Amino acid sequence: MSKKIIYLLSLLMALSLVFASCKKNSVTDALQNQPDTPDTTKPPTEDLTGGLFTDADKLAGYATKPVQETEVAKYYNKDYMRNPVITVVNGTNVVIFYEVRYQTPGAGNDVALTGTNAVDIVYIQSYDGGVSFDTTIGDPKYVGGSKTTDPKNSHGAPIVFYDKTHKKIVVVASAGIGLSSGTLQNGSSKIEYSVAPINDDGSVGNFGQWREVSVSDGTGNFKQFGTHSARGTVYNNNLLLPVTLVTYNQANVSQSTFGYSVYQGTTTDNGTTYSWKKLHGPVTMSSTAVKETRIVSATSESAYTSISVPAGDANLYQAANGAVPNPTSIKAGDGSAGTLVVKDWKGATSYSPSDYAGTFDTANGTPQAIVSHVLNTESNLAVRLVDGNFKTQQKNSFNLGGSYARNSKSSSLDILKDGTIVMAAEGGVADSTVKGSQTFYIYFNRYTQAYLTAQTGN
Repeated sequence: MSKKIIYLLSLLMALSLVFASCKKNSVTDALQNQPDTPDTTKPPTEDLTGGLFTDADKLAGYATKPVQETEVAKYYNKDYMRNPVITVVNGTNVVIFYEVRYQTPGAGNDVALTGTNAVDIVYIQSYDGGVSFDTTIGDPKYVGGSKTTDPKNSHGAPIVFYDKTHKKIVVVASAGIGLSSGTLQNGSSKIEYSVAPINDDGSVGNFGQWREVSVSDGTGNFKQFGTHSARGTVYNNNLLLPVTLVTYNQANVSQSTFGYSVYQGTTTDNGTTYSWKKLHGPVTMSSTAVKETRIVSATSESAYTSISVPAGDANLYQAANGAVPNPTSIKAGDGSAGTLVVKDWKGATSYSPSDYAGTFDTANGTPQAIVSHVLNTESNLAVRLVDGNFKTQQKNSFNLGGSYARNSKSSSLDILKDGTIVMAAEGGVADSTVKGSQTFYIYFNRYTQAYLTAQTGN
């Protein structure tokens, strides 16, 4: 090969590296130039009745814009507010659960529980479809009944079950050291649950004491276990509980081995207590690229679909009925994904929200599955419409953009009885002076089906 050709090849390689560096820097600069605070949209109280749409024409007015975007919590005074889970009760009342990691660097240990720091799960309520989150948000109340100062009585990563038949909210959570890496010397993993009644007006009452969920028959040779925050799946009064398992590679945490088991929770005393029986597991992931698991839908007490999040920038994984998860085409980073199956999806079609209230919770319409999750690790939160098996994305991603493009992670979805979709999500930077990126805001967002349809190109 002549010297001239070698020189030209070397020049081309050098130029390609320069262009790649410029592209990377431009992307990084674009993200850093995004605002710290998520966009805010006041709720349209003049178009709502008791927080809900009742008129088709007024609902249609939000086919091209969000209904509401409201801050409900944020990092404050070294306390990290993390992992929101949203649950709609009686089609109208919105309850948002989240962790409070007291004086704990969220970026230093991203699973909250270390055995040496205090963590609570708290909740706030709106009785008017989320409007009052913007106007008169109340003080958070505590799952388990009271605030903790004791690391040994701390809980995180809530899975929130709405047991409609028995009118109970059941929160299952990690305790002890949960899934935290590098903490075996501080104790052991536990899972516990706490139950609250649903009052006649749809409000959630006070939570009772924490009770243990025994999973010793489902952990195999894994050293730790715990929950991963999510809205729980209930089928025919059965609470389907995914338990994430892990053995950390202490020399290289990114090469750790994860797995999962699934338990079925039932009650024989009208929801005062629940018993837990193993359905499947332990299942070992096919590679170290796969992490925590959640159940996203069910067709019977023991037939369900689960997804698992990747260890970095990759795709979601999917499985059915306790199988080993396989990769999907749905792009994702790690963190807790929001999922929802709308039973009567109207999309861009005009409908009467008053009539819809009678069908939103039945299986008589056209179903539509939705995922809200980051496209990359801790950035680019997006909503996607997906197929019913949670394997394939349908058309485009609705990127929330702004501060969510720069910094975001966990999210959660549910539906109001007027058909609008509600989301609780981490995003933005509440304190840019803190090292690391997890000083999140937690926002309540609300969208019409027509808006999501348009934003996703469906």
